[in-house]
Amino acid sequence: MGGQGQAPLPPFFYLAPFTLAHYINRNPFMPHRTFFWFIIPSLLAMVLFIALPVISVIVQSLHVEHEKVLISSENCGPFGCKKITTIDVAATDQLRSDRPLGQFSGFDNYTNRSHLAFDEVSLAWEISENMTDFIKKILNLPFYKALFFHANLYLCSHPFCHYIRPGYRVRS
Repeated sequence: MGGQGQAPLPPFFYLAPFTLAHYINRNPFMPHRTFFWFIIPSLLAMVLFIALPVISVIVQSLHVEHEKVLISSENCGPFGCKKITTIDVAATDQLRSDRPLGQFSGFDNYTNRSHLAFDEVSLAWEISENMTDFIKKILNLPFYKALFFHANLYLCSHPFCHYIRPGYRVRS
C-alpha cells in the first residue's frame, strides 16, 4: 500500500497533500494544532448560537415578572369613604431595574395548574374511583388536554402524511 517495505503507489495518488495518498502513506490523523484551528470557528458558533441561548432560556424560565407595587389609601368625601388602590410606578420601575429577571420562582412555574399540575393530578388520583374517572378529571387540565389533542392529531395524521402521499400510485 505504499508504506515502508511495500510497493509504491501510482503517481496520481500524490497530486494533492490531502488525497488518498496522504491517508495511506502517512499518519492518518490530522495534527492536533491544525485540527484545533480547523474546529474552533464551528465550536465558537455552536456555543454562541446554540448553547448560550438555551442556557438563557432555562435561566429566564425559572423567574416570573415582579408584582406591581400597590399603594392603598382611603379617600373620604361628602358621600363617605372609599378605599383606593393605585400602582406606585416609580417603585415598580426601581424594583425592575434592581432585578431585571424578576422574582425567582424555580420549578413552581412548571408544577402549577397551567402546566404539569402536580397537586391536581395527585388529588384526581386520590378521589377517582376508577381509571376512566381519573382520565376524565385529568383531561380537564389544560396541559393534559393539549397533550391528548396533539397525540391524537399525530396518530391520526401520521399514516396519511407518510404512507398515502398525493400523486402516489401503486404499480402493479
